[in-house]
Amino acid sequence: MFWRVLLAVALTLTILYLWQRFRLTKAQVARAKAAGRRPLTLPNVGVGGVVSVRGLAEGEKNFVVSKRNRYSQGGSDWYELVSEDGTQEVYLEYEEDDRLEVSLSQQSEERLADLGLSEEDLIRFDEEEDGTFEHDGAQWRLTESAEAFYHEDSRPGSGEGFYYWDFKEPDGERMLTVERYEGEPFTVWRGRKVRPEDVSVWSLEAEEAATA
Repeated sequence: MFWRVLLAVALTLTILYLWQRFRLTKAQVARAKAAGRRPLTLPNVGVGGVVSVRGLAEGEKNFVVSKRNRYSQGGSDWYELVSEDGTQEVYLEYEEDDRLEVSLSQQSEERLADLGLSEEDLIRFDEEEDGTFEHDGAQWRLTESAEAFYHEDSRPGSGEGFYYWDFKEPDGERMLTVERYEGEPFTVWRGRKVRPEDVSVWSLEAEEAATA
């Protein structure tokens, strides 16, 4: 009987928490509409905005955006929101295609050789538009490779060109990317897919964060 009471109390508290969270989000959206502001959606977030991501290994985390950069490739654009996580920067990327796609990534200390790959391997993957390698107990398959352009702070113009190779576990959500800018060494990035419904936007910019 005692355990049933505890279970009932825990369930009630969980429901109240979820209700309060949902009610607060609706209230913020209503205030934004009433004030004529943009809706609280990821593509509207700028510097100083606050975003939370659920479903991470460490639970839910909040991120304060310090930069918003744009990438362009083949007529398509995608964006990254940069935030600090301790001593390392975190990059929340999103692209609006047929649907909103979101990922979270950080730069790894790994080098290309640590992956068991060489520049020749990447060139072959690019030419064949396919390729796999084994690393970190997983098999990684090429999903895309292309030249793209980096636009710091989402500035207009041609941007800075670089080449990238995107890899993904066939049966997992983990992602791995290799990038190279002209005259620079290869860099390795680790990331994972994020469900759009696991992302909450609490404010779009610094001013709104102070008044929300």
